[in-house]
Amino acid sequence: MEFLKDRKAVSPVIVTILTVIIAISASFITYLWTINFVKSTIAKAEHQILIQSVEFSNEDGNKTVRLYVQNVGKGKLNIVSVFINGTLYAGNVLTNGEHTALPYTLDEGKTCCISVKFEWMVGQQYKFKVVCADGTLNEKTLTAK
Repeated sequence: MEFLKDRKAVSPVIVTILTVIIAISASFITYLWTINFVKSTIAKAEHQILIQSVEFSNEDGNKTVRLYVQNVGKGKLNIVSVFINGTLYAGNVLTNGEHTALPYTLDEGKTCCISVKFEWMVGQQYKFKVVCADGTLNEKTLTAK
């Protein structure tokens, strides 16, 4: 065991070099993560939809709700779902007199009418949420009249 006493540990120069390499690597990884996070946040911020209005309809005893949704952001959006009070409902988009089931691609600056069969009651408050494939969403709370 005498031979171990004469041996030194890792040289202080090597320790310093390893520490600098680890610090630079950690900084580079943090930089890459931050850049990707900022880019994805900016991209999502450019996509926006707006529920312009909600119409409660009762035609021949068939109660429906019509949501007028506008793409107020940049680029096309793919509307995939409609929620009323947290419950997912099947919606149809009314275009040129025809009903098209969701999902629906809404061009930049355009408005669409989403029709949902829903048994609403006068005086009740309802929370509407429209969600797109990329996570873009808009909510609106209204009382049925």
